[in-house]
Amino acid sequence: MRLLLLILFLFAFAPVLQAQSDQSCRLVVEGKVIDANTQEPLIGATILIKQLDKGCPSNTKGNFRLHKICEGTYLFEVRMVGYKTLRKEVHLHEDTPQITFNLTPNEQLLQNLIVEDHIDKTSITQSTIQIDKDFLLENQATTFVNSISELPGIQALNTGVGIAKPVIRGMSMNRVAVNDAGIRQEEQQWGADHGLLIDPYSVEAVEIVKGASALRYGAEAIGGVINILPPAIPESDKLGINYQANYQGYNHLYGNSIQMQAHKNNVFASLQVSHQSYADYRVPAEEFNYNRWILPLENGKLKNTAGRELNFKAFGGFRTEKVLTQVIVSQFNQRVGLFPGAMGIPRAYQLRDDGDPRNIDLPSQDNSHFRAILNQDIFLDKQHFLHIEAGFQRNVRLEKSLPHAHGQVEPPAGNLALGLDLDTYSLNVRWEREMRQNNKLEIGIQSQYQQNRIDGFEYLIPNYESASAGLYALRQWQWHPHWQFEGGLRFDYAYQNSEAGMLRWYGEGGNLAFEQERSAPLLRHYQNFSTAWGLSYQPSQKWEFSAQAGSMFRVPNLAELTANGIHHGTFRHEQGDASLEAERGIQLEMGLHYKTEKMSFELTPFANFFSNYLFLRPMGIFSDLPEAGQLHRYSQGRVQMYGGELVVEYRPTSFLSLYSATEYVWNKNLDTRLPLPFSPPFSSLGRASLKIAQAAGRFSDISLSLTVHHFAAQNRVDRNELPTAGYTLVHAQASTYVQIKGQKIGIFLQLRNLTNQHYINHLSRYKLLNLPEPARFVSATLRVPLSIKI
Repeated sequence: MRLLLLILFLFAFAPVLQAQSDQSCRLVVEGKVIDANTQEPLIGATILIKQLDKGCPSNTKGNFRLHKICEGTYLFEVRMVGYKTLRKEVHLHEDTPQITFNLTPNEQLLQNLIVEDHIDKTSITQSTIQIDKDFLLENQATTFVNSISELPGIQALNTGVGIAKPVIRGMSMNRVAVNDAGIRQEEQQWGADHGLLIDPYSVEAVEIVKGASALRYGAEAIGGVINILPPAIPESDKLGINYQANYQGYNHLYGNSIQMQAHKNNVFASLQVSHQSYADYRVPAEEFNYNRWILPLENGKLKNTAGRELNFKAFGGFRTEKVLTQVIVSQFNQRVGLFPGAMGIPRAYQLRDDGDPRNIDLPSQDNSHFRAILNQDIFLDKQHFLHIEAGFQRNVRLEKSLPHAHGQVEPPAGNLALGLDLDTYSLNVRWEREMRQNNKLEIGIQSQYQQNRIDGFEYLIPNYESASAGLYALRQWQWHPHWQFEGGLRFDYAYQNSEAGMLRWYGEGGNLAFEQERSAPLLRHYQNFSTAWGLSYQPSQKWEFSAQAGSMFRVPNLAELTANGIHHGTFRHEQGDASLEAERGIQLEMGLHYKTEKMSFELTPFANFFSNYLFLRPMGIFSDLPEAGQLHRYSQGRVQMYGGELVVEYRPTSFLSLYSATEYVWNKNLDTRLPLPFSPPFSSLGRASLKIAQAAGRFSDISLSLTVHHFAAQNRVDRNELPTAGYTLVHAQASTYVQIKGQKIGIFLQLRNLTNQHYINHLSRYKLLNLPEPARFVSATLRVPLSIKI
């Protein structure tokens, strides 16, 4: 596999290096971007040549200029918030006249949250949203997942403040695929306390697809997909330096990130270093409840919830008229403490303030994630496109705690309770053919190989290896100006091989007494066909209707089949079942979209039916393992899910926007007649935003907003699961840009939980202890971009 990746890298760079010798590309392309209705020039539109991934913004007169372009036919893409994306082929030569691009206004559902016109979506029939860097800055949080958790249909499953997993329409873990630059992030995502190891400062743009997307992204994408898009190629002939600082009050977080990037003669590179440190966080409580025992919280502080991160990311590549090569290498490093009251049997002496709010004691997690990704785009001609993605990932998770004998006379040496070391090799190849406007054929192959090794004195999952491969074909076809069809077929194969899971028991004198088998060896093969079909009808510029139906298939992960031990971060004994079968189901989704100059709304109901849904069920007994807590067992059953999102925006004036987003998920286990555990409650968000594009003096793009987010009580819970009461949160936000010596500096402020609401998040792992979320706090972000001509 390593040799295969090396060959791909050499294959990728060879044609690019050869093309660097071509010095004949000296065309200067000039043009203008205007409003199709008013014919007024548009300022700040992005003009991009897709084959070269080269672009620039339009200036104050709507004009743009691109240098050093070769003769040929190119696909231009012109984007601007508030307008439909325009794609147009242009043949460039020495006598090419000035180009004019006419953009048609298109009301969006959120500032900085772009709901694409249907021809630009990953899927024409699914709910797809894109967010940019400004949105992430305005909603900066400790983790990337929490930064996007207020989007409709998206929530976060939290363990403390530094560990968060995405939840899309009530589904999480292995049902939500997170792709970074095209490669699926693999990091033991089956664990509820295994947070997403993504540097929140390095993300520039995100695409979120809600609903089953297994046809394009693989069997683990039945809940949805979060696509972290590759970094933007730096502006040509310039050296850019971007500095970002963040402070959050509830845990005194200090975060800093600096990025340097350059682009010269078709070669570009970027280097980013990020660091954040946060202290134990406070909650508005003086005690908590564990199994009817009342335990104190000194000064309302959750001891040992501090954390640190140090992350690196390098990005670079080459581009020519026919080839674009991008390489991304990153290293994520995190050390985070876990509240002692949420592990084992909490004791009062463990909760005493140690006097150092930034100290990280036991229990804790040390997490690291290394990634090397190659993205290779080859434009075979104006209709055919080949994309190659190759990646290697190493994820190391070290869960540490004080050792205990577990029935052994001699306790184990060291503090490593559980070590998980996962290597993942990925290779994806995708071929696209643009047959006519809005008609496309896509054929792809996705493959992956994994090897997992374990360590530590605890046992949870065994050593294993797995492999998977999928072949799919998708077709988008517009046979009428108002009608568009999308459909496809996929075949998947998967292989799993795990060793027997053994735990050693010792007798007197520390001699090995015997080995206990915690899970039997396993060898499994899976194969399946899946399909999806969709239809979109757009009778006018105002209305659009869409519908999609498809089958779902997911291979059970090794934890669901073989786990049998303590998972300290979630305070429970998790037990797998080797007899579980692959998950299968049917997904239905509809969409109703309406847009006018002042108003827009989007209604996206969905329904999922599973014949054998996999879930971790809390049992009514406690584990017989010491310090293990409640027993949770992986189970399977017939499940129904219904729900949807309603998003409405009204703009009475050019500077005032009123926005609301409502979401609801309903589910039921048809075998037990009970809801599924950890189902998100009904929620409704309302926001009033005031935006001033041009202000006096150095200030511009002033934005003020007030958000009210209501969560209903969640009484639909599984057996042995705690319900939670409803609550309402109020947040205020303000942002602006300041012009200083030609540089545009961004300032972003948040005041969260303005009314100091006392509440328990239903998707928090700490709800078991009746621990509330943080009280009122301030968050501030500063972004300083510098640009120097080279």
